[in-house]
Order: sequence, then structure tokens, then C-alpha cells
Amino acid sequence: MRIPLSPSLYLLAVMLCASTEAAHLPPLPLEGARAEFREPQRVVEAFLEAVDRGELVVFGRRLDRSMITPARVEYVYELDSRVPIIRIYSHLNQGLSVPEMSDCAVQGISLTLGGDGHIVDTEFHVWPNKD
Repeated sequence: MRIPLSPSLYLLAVMLCASTEAAHLPPLPLEGARAEFREPQRVVEAFLEAVDRGELVVFGRRLDRSMITPARVEYVYELDSRVPIIRIYSHLNQGLSVPEMSDCAVQGISLTLGGDGHIVDTEFHVWPNKD
């Protein structure tokens, strides 16, 4: 038994059963286009300005921009918020000793940058000293 289909139902049935792309992916950017994305660079500049204001302190020692190398900007989204937490990871150019732990040194720093450009949280990455 054949069920008559109107043209619009037939088109809908074909669209639902057809294998189509779920998303359109644009082509990869040209080599020069990658450098035009400025947002991470603006975040790093805001971070370095906070460092220049003396906001980056490790074990009571104020660090300046010559002591660090920013390496990564991270945008972390909490599932219940649309506003990302902005984190910056930096390598220390020279490890800093950890008080009362002579066999370890701080080699990296992750910090959270607030919306006003101030450092609001800092985490130290500690590794054993190389012998």
C-alpha cells in the first residue's frame, strides 16, 4: 500500500534521510591571517601591566617582566557561566627556590586575570631541582 505524500512532505522526508554535513567548517586561514588575531596579545599586555604594577609576588618576592616568559592564554568556561575565566601561564626564566624545600624550585606560574586587568589568583608550578 502506497501512502500519497505531498511535495513538501516528500522534500522533508528526503532532507531528514539524506546524509548531509552537520556543520560548515571554513577553510584554514592563510599563514598571515593567524597573526591578525590580537585578543591573546591584549590579554598578555594587560598581564604584563599588572606585573609592572608589582602584582606578581612569589614567596614575598616581587617579579618583574624580565623574569618571566608568557607562554599561554587560556579561556576557561564554567558550565554555569557565559563569561570565561582568563588564565595566563608563564615560564620563569630562572627557577625560584621554594622556602624550606631546597630540592624544589618554582619553574612556572599560572594566574587568573580579573576583568579589571588585576591578578586575582596565582598558582605556582614546582618541579624538583635537576641534579
